[in-house]
Amino acid sequence: MYAHTSHKNSINKQSGRCGMSRVSKEEGETISLPDGRNLGYLIVGEGKPVFYFHGLPGSRLDLYLQKGIGFKHLQMIGVDRPGFGLSTFAPDRKVSDFAADISFLANHLGIDRFALLEISGGAH
Repeated sequence: MYAHTSHKNSINKQSGRCGMSRVSKEEGETISLPDGRNLGYLIVGEGKPVFYFHGLPGSRLDLYLQKGIGFKHLQMIGVDRPGFGLSTFAPDRKVSDFAADISFLANHLGIDRFALLEISGGAH
């Protein structure tokens, strides 16, 4: 289990954290997971955190297609599933293993409470 910290300080301090490489703010970022894989993600907006899981095919960049979502009051965090976008493929993984990746990312970002938005295959 990971220790969670306050969400308030996570947004503007991301680039100074270890285990993360920046592609570009518009394209997203990656974090190194404990098993050595990379997990790609993109943060759009500010407010209450919502993890967005793209459909199949898709990627974290699908957030830019969700124009109807009020990003003014939400911090949307689009995450690439293993083998998509910036995330490393994970052979022999189960769909349920993705939860540990999200827990690690949430901890890294200092988020202890969040909502989920899944589209199509993102709900699996």
